[in-house]
Amino acid sequence: MRDNLLCLEKQYEFLFVRHGETDWNLQGRIQGHTDIELNATGLQQAHDVANLLTQADISYIVTSPLLRAKKTAEIIRQTHNVPFYEEDDLREAMFGEAQGQARQGWAADWRAGEYCPEGAESFLQFQQRVIRGLNASLAHSSQHQKGLPLIVAHGGIYWAICHALDIGGELDIPNATPVRLYTEQGKWQMKPLMEWVNVVGGMM
Repeated sequence: MRDNLLCLEKQYEFLFVRHGETDWNLQGRIQGHTDIELNATGLQQAHDVANLLTQADISYIVTSPLLRAKKTAEIIRQTHNVPFYEEDDLREAMFGEAQGQARQGWAADWRAGEYCPEGAESFLQFQQRVIRGLNASLAHSSQHQKGLPLIVAHGGIYWAICHALDIGGELDIPNATPVRLYTEQGKWQMKPLMEWVNVVGGMM
């Protein structure tokens, strides 16, 4: 599956931000395709990450169409006058009957293909969709030669990207946290914001 990734073929670098907090995040409920808006904390997080990203050279923004991601992306765009795209394949996973329920610790089994809630996408189906969405998102780079694309989406999207790019470590990404994904010596790496902004405030 990794051979089908455009970012592997072209060795694109890109930035990723998970959306700000929602009430369902706070309550530990599974959102999936349920279109939940940012809460007051999430709106403030979006403004905070927008301020952090003023140090980044962003070429364009691609967002999931779900409200929590789109609003986060729109707030970031207020500090970056760059092209803005929506990509339907960057929606969070469809978790079927589990949507709206409390988290119950089965995410690792779902990613391993050992469990799938009734009516949900399997992780394999989800990852194939995410790869399609990532390819479509990065294809815009041919029109924007300077800077890095920013993808604003969901925790599950980040899981799928890290799995596809064989990036190890902690898969959970906090709300409104910016990371950079890039290649080094032929291997994909991830670094959070404070590790890829240098001491003079520019991009490493």
